[in-house]
Amino acid sequence: MVPKAQWPNVIQQLHKFTGQLIDDRVGRLLLSHAEKHGLFDSCETVGELAAELESILDALHAGAARSAPPNRRTYRTPALLTPGESKREEVFGWLVGLRAGELPRVREFRRRFVGTALFDTARAVAFLRSGPYRLLSSARLAREGLPTLGLSGPEVPPPPTSFAPSGTEYRQAMAGGWSQTVQRYGVHCEWRSALGELKSLELVIEAPAAQEDDELEPGLRWETGQRGESETSACLPGSVLDDLGRVARDLAVRTWWPEPLAVWFILTGEVPQTPAVQVVVRQSPPEPARQARLMLQVQPWVSHVCLRKTYRDAQRWALGREKRAIAIETLVRFRFVHELRARDPELMWPAIAKAWANRCKARAKGRRMSWRTLWSDYDRTRQSLLIPDLALGRSADDMAFAVEASKRYRKEELERFKRSPTRRRADPKLEPSEAPSKLSSKRKNKRVSRGK
Repeated sequence: MVPKAQWPNVIQQLHKFTGQLIDDRVGRLLLSHAEKHGLFDSCETVGELAAELESILDALHAGAARSAPPNRRTYRTPALLTPGESKREEVFGWLVGLRAGELPRVREFRRRFVGTALFDTARAVAFLRSGPYRLLSSARLAREGLPTLGLSGPEVPPPPTSFAPSGTEYRQAMAGGWSQTVQRYGVHCEWRSALGELKSLELVIEAPAAQEDDELEPGLRWETGQRGESETSACLPGSVLDDLGRVARDLAVRTWWPEPLAVWFILTGEVPQTPAVQVVVRQSPPEPARQARLMLQVQPWVSHVCLRKTYRDAQRWALGREKRAIAIETLVRFRFVHELRARDPELMWPAIAKAWANRCKARAKGRRMSWRTLWSDYDRTRQSLLIPDLALGRSADDMAFAVEASKRYRKEELERFKRSPTRRRADPKLEPSEAPSKLSSKRKNKRVSRGK
């Protein structure tokens, strides 16, 4: 059981775990959630409790699928298509796969390294992880008399030499006083002859070492099917896998397939989907404002009815609920208050409410309101614009704590303002004891008259 005196230490430990500064408001909400669900009693140490709170933070910030790039999710919506559109999507994808396999570069690579029968999953994975294909070029294979089909073998440590005692790298002098680091690799090659005899050969490959400032990520990224696992095979420039990557990039440009799936298609013939409607959901960093954008990639023959349903489905996925529009008057009032506070940060809320009332009177439009209502409306609009509650695929259970915490925070802040005197400064963190205690004479007279 963690005593109440050690609660502040929990937030400090959580800061060490996450490496990020935990806001005071977020810390209070996390501690309140832990107290409500009995985490203080179930955890024995501060570290265990901090680990539980870290898992809650991870659940609240869960976004796109883990396999996709950060803050990005791509998915297709076949259920929203009509039967005719679904069939057209299926036949069109099948036809694109047939014509893609007839491209000259694809046919040439398959002829040299795959053979007449395309690979199954196990053979394709073995090919992509094979040491000879990752390190040797087709010219080196021909020079060493190695076959292009059926090669296998792991990468092995290269033997040490006088100029490379460790065997892995050495400095090579070049013209003009320059020098470069040369990386050495060893590979064990195995294959079967035409008579079925198992043969082997060990080779050493030398290549310039990669620089630290290289922008390109080394290796070939591939994915085992439409919903398979993604993996990157490290390969040398000019190797067989490097040639495969160039063919896959050209194929991806022609077919609009993802490049990892184009690699898998060349080896196995498994045709990636060519969706009629595809939705890309992207999320921006939290500063200066949190945003989410929905990008619809639609074939021109898709009906407007399907497009409308697709956008509504994507919108619900991002927001977790129906959209809530902000009224024009609310936005005008928010900008007026924000600009007023920017000019004078020490301006008190009663004065802001009076300035808004004078503006409404001068323009003969707009709704007057008390300073408490004006503050609550301003805070709610600011959060909707800058820190919207984005679900991004989270279930209702995952969102429950975030929504509950947000409502509780607004309620607590509003109660503090209700208990505080009227002449209060704009800083919402100001405690009631620090605010002036005198009420205006008009408020006193109103209370006396009501009492009579």
